[in-house]
Amino acid sequence: MGGIGKTTLARQAYDYHSKTQHFDIIAWVTVSQNYSAQEFFSSLIVSSKSFEKEIREHSIEEMRLRVFQTLKGRRYLVVIDDMWSTNVWDDVKTYFPDDNKKSRIIVTTTLFDVADYVDPSGRHHHKMRLMEEEQSWDLLRKKVFTDGSCPPELVSIGKVIAKSCRGLPLAIVVTAGLLSAVDLHPGSWQDIAKKVNLPGTTIDEHIKEILSLSYTNLPHYLRPCFLYMGAFPEDYKIHVSKLIKLCLAEGFLEPRDNKSMEEWAEACFEKLVKRSLVLVNKRKSNGKIKSYSLHDFVRKMCIGKAELEKFPRTNISSLAIRSIIYFEDGGRLLGTLDSYKMLRALDALKAKFKTFPEEVIRLFHLRYLAFSYKSISSFPISKSISKVHNLQTLMVHSDKRSMIQPYRVHLPAEIWNMPNLRHLVSFVFGPLPNPPDVTSPLVNLQTLSVVTNLKCTEEILKMIPNLKKLGIFYDGERKNWPEYQLNNLFSLSQLEKLSITVKNRGDSLLEDLIFPTSLRKLTLRGCIISWENFGKVSWPNLQVLKLRSHACEGDIWETNEENFPELKVLLIETTNLQIWETESSHFPVLETLLLYGCEKLREIPDVIGEIDTLQLIEVDGTNKSLLESANRIREEQESYGNFGLQVRSYRS
Repeated sequence: MGGIGKTTLARQAYDYHSKTQHFDIIAWVTVSQNYSAQEFFSSLIVSSKSFEKEIREHSIEEMRLRVFQTLKGRRYLVVIDDMWSTNVWDDVKTYFPDDNKKSRIIVTTTLFDVADYVDPSGRHHHKMRLMEEEQSWDLLRKKVFTDGSCPPELVSIGKVIAKSCRGLPLAIVVTAGLLSAVDLHPGSWQDIAKKVNLPGTTIDEHIKEILSLSYTNLPHYLRPCFLYMGAFPEDYKIHVSKLIKLCLAEGFLEPRDNKSMEEWAEACFEKLVKRSLVLVNKRKSNGKIKSYSLHDFVRKMCIGKAELEKFPRTNISSLAIRSIIYFEDGGRLLGTLDSYKMLRALDALKAKFKTFPEEVIRLFHLRYLAFSYKSISSFPISKSISKVHNLQTLMVHSDKRSMIQPYRVHLPAEIWNMPNLRHLVSFVFGPLPNPPDVTSPLVNLQTLSVVTNLKCTEEILKMIPNLKKLGIFYDGERKNWPEYQLNNLFSLSQLEKLSITVKNRGDSLLEDLIFPTSLRKLTLRGCIISWENFGKVSWPNLQVLKLRSHACEGDIWETNEENFPELKVLLIETTNLQIWETESSHFPVLETLLLYGCEKLREIPDVIGEIDTLQLIEVDGTNKSLLESANRIREEQESYGNFGLQVRSYRS
């Protein structure tokens, strides 16, 4: 049945093997009731690092063939989660070759017929069972209390509450979320016990009542955000950044506690996670949540509550609709865009426009606009965009995502007259237009990514003083590099994420550059900074550093204790580095080390293994000596009793 823990168990097996070298390829695909072959193979490709992501743009036949060819002769683990039909298995099974490599496929399903069809012998079936009373109490206790230690005065009533959940894990964790939000007092727990003790109901009815109770106990400001998630399709991976922008466009949340709107919204969704109403689908390298999903039971409850409370998304009148989101290509509107007078959010990335949709100019309330355009080399944004005075987010993509081809979105000078703008996002914008003299600063702009050949003049940077995320792409001639004035970047005192990509290799673009000390994440590509100069820079707040495609060049990298006091993730990809000289004290909190395409680097310094926080070393499997070095470090740590370090081989 739903909520019994099928996906959780499969995820534990999957996560365990993702940290070992037993399988060459691992991938996870969620099917759900609305099966799409295109979506299935696209998800499989995205899930595994062993495929080129561009394959997703190919036809379904090409994707299937590439999947088969890639899996052929390799040992793989694929999880197919939530299969509802035997037709799905008929459609996909021939593309999973069986070469006696001890590959494995895990299928989860609520239907016995599907399980019997996939494995007629039944030898590999694992039927999930409801939890025993003691298991239920252990799970509840661990979910409510981080250390698993329950105050003695709450133990007896806690066991009564756990028993009331009837052994269903989903009911237990949602109830634990309820308990986490009340005082640690027997009276408060007694109140919860009365509400979850529902004799005479079926298990399905029981979980619905518990979910409804959890919703009722949400703070009022969280309820619309939660109901909004019910608008997304079943098993949809909801990206946190998009969800936050959409909810802010709807006006669901206002900033509190001296936090920005985005920071407060992120904190609010964390509360939904703690209530176990929202599942964490994927985390970023810095540990923050990247995407959410909803359990089927929870999503049904969301939709039911939205209909009951006449939540705006259920009103089909174009005059009242406030959000339009495309989830599939080829979706159609009920009438023209400008008939949606109250529209606040239009997410049409799945819809391809040939020209800028001028109708949006007349949407006074519009705050979020995202759309894609068909592959043409230049796509100008209308000068009239400034009339959309309330716009907070402008996101424009091409259906061809390539930095090599000049697919550019060109912004008009009028963009500087939009004081409410918070996020400007495109795969690649053209160069920023010069600001008019009369323009006031865009003090609310937090994201500008990715912009071509940005000239970091004092005049430009004063116009975007509170920028937190910046992506730049340089494809100009080397002789023009001094005019980009990158040394002025240090003046962006709020900048947390910076990405710089250089297309034309040559002399270094970034020698002696002074970076903002506020940076938490830095990604560099093709910048050709000498390792010697890079080693002189201090990064007091940097947590994630990704050096890709000859970002740094040279034979030797020497670090010091002042370089990376807060660094948690280090990735080095494609470099001619030969010798890395360092000490464990230079990376005191490093958790993840990723080394790909470092063909000349023969060993990882042994002292890296002495970093107490280090959890993972992943190296390119083609560099045998580097892999041996990583395994030697792991074995040495295990000889000291430290079994927390994992070594993985990344096989391309």
